[in-house]
Amino acid sequence: MPFPWKIVHLNLQKSLTALKVPENSAGLHVIWWFGDTPLGARYVGREELPLTPGRIKNMAVKAIAPSITKRLKDQTMEGLGVHSPWFMNDTPFCVLDHGPKPLNASQVSVVVCTRNRPHDLRTCLISLKKLSPPPLEIVVVDNAPASHETRQIVSCFKDIGYVHEPRPGLSIARNCGIKNVSGDIVAFTDDDVQVHPRWAARIQQAFHDPDIMAVTGLVIPLCLETEAQVIFEREMNGLGRGFVPRTFNRAFFLSKKKYGFWVWEIGAGANMAFRRKVFHRIGTFDTRLGAGAAGCSEDTELWYRLLSSGATCQYEPGAVVFHRHRAGMVELKQQIKAYLKGHAAALLIQFETHRDWGNLRRLFFQLPRYYTGLLCHACIFGFKGRYRLLFPEVTGFLSGIWFYINQRKEGD
Repeated sequence: MPFPWKIVHLNLQKSLTALKVPENSAGLHVIWWFGDTPLGARYVGREELPLTPGRIKNMAVKAIAPSITKRLKDQTMEGLGVHSPWFMNDTPFCVLDHGPKPLNASQVSVVVCTRNRPHDLRTCLISLKKLSPPPLEIVVVDNAPASHETRQIVSCFKDIGYVHEPRPGLSIARNCGIKNVSGDIVAFTDDDVQVHPRWAARIQQAFHDPDIMAVTGLVIPLCLETEAQVIFEREMNGLGRGFVPRTFNRAFFLSKKKYGFWVWEIGAGANMAFRRKVFHRIGTFDTRLGAGAAGCSEDTELWYRLLSSGATCQYEPGAVVFHRHRAGMVELKQQIKAYLKGHAAALLIQFETHRDWGNLRRLFFQLPRYYTGLLCHACIFGFKGRYRLLFPEVTGFLSGIWFYINQRKEGD
């Protein structure tokens, strides 16, 4: 797949100008916003450029239609006139206004878990200090650090708390963060992330229904400069879950659990939040999962527990963070291996806890069949792009099963 791609953010409240052919780039990744609300995106290859403002408007209409339609609920895009530049008129965007109440983040405690990545952390904290309105508190959990550098960086930021957690493991660090904050809503982000200034407020806003116990938001790549970053975002679907709000409730869970489902379609751990009372009701993150343990899926397992208990999870793309994807193929292969290792272990843990047979169906039937199909395709057409990640995925999948078995043996 060609790379790099230049990311362009266009605000539909402002006048549009022509898009030129970028130098030394495969094309543009255009993301359309209305104010602080992201509505849609499209990849525009070099062969389509340059684009006049008129063509940009036409592309925008198609790209943002699903998001606007969802927000308008029972209205249709046809009723708004999709062939005209209706979005230059504010009227259809009344659905993006959030009422007379001012944005508020007074209930949100932000937890950032980090381990030996001081330079990434500094950039993350700079973005967190720009949150408007500010959250109740921001706390950094320094997980099994190799030096005092993280503590020194945090000390440079006024009103950001620091907690040292000597035991390694992301779930351990997140559970430590929960104990050391006081907000009714606990929001998590990662040290390789930069948050949008309205992130915390939009997180709090998304908890509009008392049945909503967890909220996730949109993850946009910071850049798409390397082959690994492009493969992860375009071929592996990245960490973003689109621009359309979604509700995951008990009915959704019951419709999916027979066959198992990708719980990570709910969101990503780099952009998630929970009501504090959830942790008293169903427990905190499973320390067998996450970086430093099985490798991943500590977030999805907790969402699974939530849905199983009858609670609701909300995906709100208006709560935006920007993630720095792994730049090198070696790093990406390690990441993907960890993802599959954690996913396999989580499926077994979910079966152990809930006795939902869909988890085993997915583990022993769906995933092997899926990877067999990918392997056949790669053998015919070549191990290119995402197919270069097949070996790390399969070995991660198998190591996740082995990890769970060993954990069981240690517990006996």
